[in-house]
Amino acid sequence: MALRLGGGGGWPGILTPDSGCTDPVPARQQACHPKSQPYAGGTPGGTGVTSTLPPPPQGPGLALLEPRRPPHDYMPIAVLTTICCFWPTGIIAIFKAVQVRTALARGDMVSAEIASREARNFSFISLAVGIAAMVLCTILTVVIIIAAQHHENYWDP
Repeated sequence: MALRLGGGGGWPGILTPDSGCTDPVPARQQACHPKSQPYAGGTPGGTGVTSTLPPPPQGPGLALLEPRRPPHDYMPIAVLTTICCFWPTGIIAIFKAVQVRTALARGDMVSAEIASREARNFSFISLAVGIAAMVLCTILTVVIIIAAQHHENYWDP
């Protein structure tokens, strides 16, 4: 018994015997002829369409299989920069550090990582603004002292 493409009912994609079933539904054609197989694509009797996608990465670098460390909450630097540097962004950094701890308690690693990144950014912004303000105040103080000494010498007879 030979197989032909198209089935008895004219359905492409089903290999059925020549003596075939005339039922147009492919599932019933297979029930009528249990040895028939679905057409695999490509050429008749071929292996079908091959994937052009690269294989997934394997080995120790696969991030999904490695245990992830919980993100750092940056609470100490947030408190320090709030007290010593620039308090408006320091308060935001503390708030974000608390969000990191809350997200870790819930088990939400994605939210914890986002809040951790924001806590770090606001802490460093507060630190940078504080350092810039201290440098600016130091320069301004030196300029005022120099100007005051020059001004006193100007009026002496």
